[in-house]
Amino acid sequence: KILWWSFGFFVVMAMVTLFVFYRGRNLVSSGNVVLKITGPTEIAAGQELSLQTSITNKNQASLELVDLIVTYPSGTRVAGDTNQALVRERLPLGEIKPGETVNRLVRSVLFGEKGSRQTINFSVEYRLEDSNAIFDKNSSYSVDISSTPLVIQLDLPEEVNSNQEIVLNAEVQSNAESAIADPYVIVTYPAGFRFSKATPSPVRGQNVWRFASLNSGEKRTIQIRGTIEGQDDEQKSFRVSAGTMEDENADDLSATLGATFSTLTIKRPYVSLVVTTNGSAVSEYPSNSREPLRVDIDWVNNLAGEITDAEVVANIVGGGLDPTTVSSGRGFYNSRAGNILWSKVNDDKLGVITPGSSGRNSFSFSSISLVGGVGAGLRDPVITLEVEFRGKRISDSGNTEPVFSSVTQKIKLNSDIQLTGEVLQRTGPFQNRGPLPPKVDQETTYTIVWSVLNSSNNLEGAKVTATLPSYVKWLGVREPTSETISFQSSISGGGDLIWDLGAVAPGVGTISSARRVSFQVSLTPSLSQVGEAPALVLDSTFSGLDTFTRQALTAKLRRALNTTLTNEPGFQIGQERVTNQI
Repeated sequence: KILWWSFGFFVVMAMVTLFVFYRGRNLVSSGNVVLKITGPTEIAAGQELSLQTSITNKNQASLELVDLIVTYPSGTRVAGDTNQALVRERLPLGEIKPGETVNRLVRSVLFGEKGSRQTINFSVEYRLEDSNAIFDKNSSYSVDISSTPLVIQLDLPEEVNSNQEIVLNAEVQSNAESAIADPYVIVTYPAGFRFSKATPSPVRGQNVWRFASLNSGEKRTIQIRGTIEGQDDEQKSFRVSAGTMEDENADDLSATLGATFSTLTIKRPYVSLVVTTNGSAVSEYPSNSREPLRVDIDWVNNLAGEITDAEVVANIVGGGLDPTTVSSGRGFYNSRAGNILWSKVNDDKLGVITPGSSGRNSFSFSSISLVGGVGAGLRDPVITLEVEFRGKRISDSGNTEPVFSSVTQKIKLNSDIQLTGEVLQRTGPFQNRGPLPPKVDQETTYTIVWSVLNSSNNLEGAKVTATLPSYVKWLGVREPTSETISFQSSISGGGDLIWDLGAVAPGVGTISSARRVSFQVSLTPSLSQVGEAPALVLDSTFSGLDTFTRQALTAKLRRALNTTLTNEPGFQIGQERVTNQI
């Protein structure tokens, strides 16, 4: 029995050996499927990435229905069409016979921050003959982002006091070879930052901006104002990211084309110093020329010890100042040096300042007129207040140390705007007709002349709007024809007028000629207007944006333009009133 069992076992093993020898060549191992990827190790964001993939079958059996599946990192775009997102693609390879190698070129455009690593995942899926099972071979390839299409610079102060207003300037410059359409900019604020305003204004919320496009080398700047609070020596980080966004309501960018961040430190000074102009502590205060300005300087001793022999100095710098209007209160105004000094001589609070003690020093002044005199030649006028606090303290070692704190506030002067208007009948660029004085049910035409004066700053988006009464008709002519006037008639007669000036240069009407336009209207008075001087143009109002102070400016005629021809030679009183005489 043992012999027969041994003989049977030998026969079975021989059969297994023959089966493995003759049929084993059909067994497939994923270890014999070689997936190789070659390409650059770093690339500029937005540049086309080409990766050469090769799949080698080292098995003795064929691989059937082979697919190469490529999964890309977020933000990847299709090569040749960067407007189309590329998340995943499947490339059919068909059959790979034993010992055969199949090559495929994979192209894409990656985006990301400079220095970031982007990973692309590859998977080879295949089937075997007479089998429905799916097998795979996986690999990945990483590439570093060496540069970005958008270069961002974030300018902010290194140190600030808690609750101090700060100004952030984010400059976005295109480094791409072609224009970037619809780039978005997202600013991430730290805790404790309170947004005040920005130029230009965000398109959504307080931290999202959008530009129509950025050409190669073009720069755009976003200026953000706000206040920040925090503990002493606490660091606050601001982050700016720019790129594209598939959904304009999304919270994040779909492709990051550039990013940066910067950090500032909250410092508690020995002496807190706050300067307010007309109650405002903003770093740049917009003001009209000749406007009375009251400046308050508030200080607080934050030290645990006394401060002695303190002085407060306010330097007033700038050509827009009218020195004859300076009122220094208890301080001494040195007109030659251009500063005001407070010390223990004129303010006994400054002799010895105990811990936690506070005080206030005030003065007032006005700016000069920007229309006439020396003010007529100023451009982008600003008055700078440089306030310094100086004193002494006893250090922990017993030595006397200086105490110093300073703050600066700028007062930017709005451009002086003047709108004037006059009515002509016998003179002017148009030939007028009709009786003077105007008669009931008879048409008389008049020439309206608008003039705009702009003193010191560039204006943009400027326009003059007005209304024509129902009994006045727009005749559709203007002079010069280069000026743009549009008229929208109303159902009951008359209508709305808009003179679109666009940009207005500084010095118009002071250094150079005023901006002027003339147009013609007609009046057909009614019996109810006998004895009156009917209004021809109502509510003439100028509006525009001062690009220096970023303030919306307006000017309005005090009264309606009527049939009184004040500036016409030969005009006689009474010719402005409607008559019913034949």
